Amino acid sequence: MKYILAFSTLLFAQIGHATNVYKFTASYPENTQVAASTRELALSGAKIIDSIPQLGIYVTETAVTLNSRNFLDLGEVKTISLITPNEDSRAKQPWGLTAIHANEAWTISTGAGVVVAVSDTGVDSNHPDLEKSMWRNPGEMGTDANGNDKTSNGIDDDNNGYVDDVFGWNFVKNKPSGKDNHYHGTHVSGTIAAQPTKKLSGVAPDAKIMDVSFLGGSGSGSEINGAKTIIYAADNGAKIINCSWGDAGKNQIIQDAILYAQQKGVLVVVAAGNSKLNTDRKPFFPSSIDLDNIVSVGATSGIKHTKASFSNYGATTVDVAAPGYKIYSTAPTSNKTPRYKTLSGTSMASPHVAGVAALLWSANPGFNWQQVKNRLLETTQPSKYWKKKNLTEGAIDAYAAVKK
Repeated sequence: MKYILAFSTLLFAQIGHATNVYKFTASYPENTQVAASTRELALSGAKIIDSIPQLGIYVTETAVTLNSRNFLDLGEVKTISLITPNEDSRAKQPWGLTAIHANEAWTISTGAGVVVAVSDTGVDSNHPDLEKSMWRNPGEMGTDANGNDKTSNGIDDDNNGYVDDVFGWNFVKNKPSGKDNHYHGTHVSGTIAAQPTKKLSGVAPDAKIMDVSFLGGSGSGSEINGAKTIIYAADNGAKIINCSWGDAGKNQIIQDAILYAQQKGVLVVVAAGNSKLNTDRKPFFPSSIDLDNIVSVGATSGIKHTKASFSNYGATTVDVAAPGYKIYSTAPTSNKTPRYKTLSGTSMASPHVAGVAALLWSANPGFNWQQVKNRLLETTQPSKYWKKKNLTEGAIDAYAAVKK
């Protein structure tokens, strides 16, 4: 099975080996039923090669093939333009910030104190517009008892199961994150929290980006690793998780991971997809999963909140719309030169909403995820273009959300 990034043009390769997935009924590893079940697997000679113990999920080598999924919904109107500072030194403030009234919202909140996890292809932590925006794991900072730098001492200093995970974890390569396997995740992260410059700004420039990647260079990744990004983020302090990816196949493992995040108090913002479909009739996942902590986002293509032609929609399955057409944001550096791209898709709309959620949570630190979601949906800008096409029949409004 495959998954897709939600920025418009399908792309993904299959990967896999002979494996089988066991899902035990218990949810936590300390539960004796899960412990007994894993012992039975071991005694039967099955080799456990992967697991998500928080969900009671174990993967063993068998004769069953488990393929990766093409989650990267590049089913977008692919409006890519690569720009370097030498090619364009003009001030270029993305139109999406104007559309959601970000400048007015910044008089109240800039997102300080809120960690937003980006479950995606990775983030270029060396990009000058993102370097100061990166989350840094406090348990992996400073020096250890031997005087060595914890960021690179090869020790799991905070005992969270990951060694030197300063910015998060790359589940594609099973190593510390901080680089982009593609370019999609860096672009999404810039929309959320890029530092303000003459060229652009993130919606919540003082929020922090946690980098959890499971999608490779072709945009594909396994559902097991996708779930791991969500579990890692929920366990390590993220308040919001942005998932700009999905596909048409429902997956119980991803759903279980998002439910786990809900139980940890985390809001999950997801892209609605780019197939021009009514997802009330033809679901797109995880956008169409019926869990309360999900906010599903469709894409607009202009200041008047026109529905983008490629965007999925749904009166009950899509919550709100946000800018998603020709969105200008960060791209991975090349030879130490910062680069930028213009992309379209619901992948670009979702991080606008994740950024507004960060502004709102920063302004109201006592809120829980339900209060944040309610406020986001109660303060949208009405749009005739979204009448009966999303739950709120409107587009996100940062200023209205934080000022109420």
